[in-house]
Amino acid sequence: MKWKHFVLPLVLLAVCPLPAQDIEKRQREGIAFARLIAAHQLPVVTHGQCFSAQGNWLERDKADKQNGAYWFQKVSTEELARMASLSTACATEGIEGHANPNATSVAAFVARSREFQNILLNRAEAVLHDHSLIEEYLLQP
Repeated sequence: MKWKHFVLPLVLLAVCPLPAQDIEKRQREGIAFARLIAAHQLPVVTHGQCFSAQGNWLERDKADKQNGAYWFQKVSTEELARMASLSTACATEGIEGHANPNATSVAAFVARSREFQNILLNRAEAVLHDHSLIEEYLLQP
């Protein structure tokens, strides 16, 4: 009879998740969410920073033509969100910062930001699909 008193708590532990694990998981999810929100906030940028980033992205594009894959599809979601924010901030700075903004450079930043945001959207939809939440997402107004 004594072994039943020992087995029952073990079965309950196996069936019920431990609260500490749930708390730790929620904390990690909260930190990850906060990091993504921070990555989406538009940074304060200078023209030098913008054109340095654009030059870096163009160099990486040239290297991709040899490899056949897009480099920005391989970066982390957090980095991709940061680059999308940087590109949007650069386009905004180009429009607001000068009386005669260079339309070509503003358009390049807008296009680059759109590319990054499309990859982010594709990743989000993939997560929703993997978690069977896609139907709920698509039915939202």
